[in-house]
Amino acid sequence: MLMEIQIFLNKVTPILTKYLNDVLPKICGNWWEECVLGKLSENQKRQIKIGKINSLELLDLAALLRLFNNNWQEISNKKNLSFEVRNYANELLSDRNKFAHLSNQEPNKEDIDRSADTIQRFIKALDESNYLILEIKNYRNSLKLFSEVSSKVEAKIETTRKKIEVPQFKDEPIGKLVQRYVLSILEYCFSEDETELINLLNKDSSKRLFGINYPFMIEVNKSSEKIDRYWKTKYSFNNRHFFITSEWYKWNREKFINYLNNRNLLDITDNQKIISKYEDSIIKGGGKFQDVNFEIEKVHKRIPKWFRSPNQINHKILMKYLELRGVHEFVFFSELEHNLQKIETFKENYNSMKNSGERNHARIFDEDNGKVYLWEPVKEIVLKYYKSIQ
Repeated sequence: MLMEIQIFLNKVTPILTKYLNDVLPKICGNWWEECVLGKLSENQKRQIKIGKINSLELLDLAALLRLFNNNWQEISNKKNLSFEVRNYANELLSDRNKFAHLSNQEPNKEDIDRSADTIQRFIKALDESNYLILEIKNYRNSLKLFSEVSSKVEAKIETTRKKIEVPQFKDEPIGKLVQRYVLSILEYCFSEDETELINLLNKDSSKRLFGINYPFMIEVNKSSEKIDRYWKTKYSFNNRHFFITSEWYKWNREKFINYLNNRNLLDITDNQKIISKYEDSIIKGGGKFQDVNFEIEKVHKRIPKWFRSPNQINHKILMKYLELRGVHEFVFFSELEHNLQKIETFKENYNSMKNSGERNHARIFDEDNGKVYLWEPVKEIVLKYYKSIQ
């Protein structure tokens, strides 16, 4: 997203150059001396002298915005501009400096949208028919759509995680259920959160977590014998040894399952949910819920460029797919392949648009038994953007 703002700022430069080339000669006699050299900082004047610059086309955006700002009174009178336009110019200069020093740090979406809005308003004040206005509008719409879809995906994932339907062990004695997960819990304590170990060795914390009346476990020596109210099995992890309480009752089941679920410890075979096609497509896309937002953001960044690049192979594949799809939900892979047989690297590009991963292009498709669907988490983004360019 940072890259898009930097691209938009670069596109402002020739637009502002053209505008100043038109207006400055009309407000100053010897306009280069008075309206340019006379309005720049000493450092900028020095750079002009060193570089032998004699036209606005050779100035960067910072210098052009400074000229716009320092000639504001004359420009606004000549062009009948509102004072808000000067504020936009100052914001652009601030954004230009800020984004130039962010390097790999990604700004938040609100800042990105605010900057895009400022650029759009500034350009509209200079040239209300400029193509960049529509381009930024489409970008902001896609940004909004991306945020909405991301929120929906996160909400859907969270809902799915909280749905606990575990028919396999609903009749399993609570004691056996606890024993089956002891090593998973110990591994969690030692690898994820060592403070949890303290909680499980504490009576009050164990009461709060599981509703039991004794510490979940007690630490013992390797040679320790059985202790009352604790199972005789000794569990060892990282050269430490523990007995687990045997005082479990059926009313502890729900809290124990919630404990496992909240820490993502439930085995996939135990956590049998009725997963909709939506969640299923997420899991098939890479097996990790956290991968989804990464893929959505990648699509959000690249889709606008693909739609604007007719010579790009990804553009050709996506446009042909959408053309064949029409009002239907899918396209047969064989049909898509036949229509794009002239593209030598079709399969490689298609696979990179179908699979999730760090090196893929961006996941657009989902294939099932030879039928190619738009991948559900990005379907809305693709269709809305496609509609906007028709």
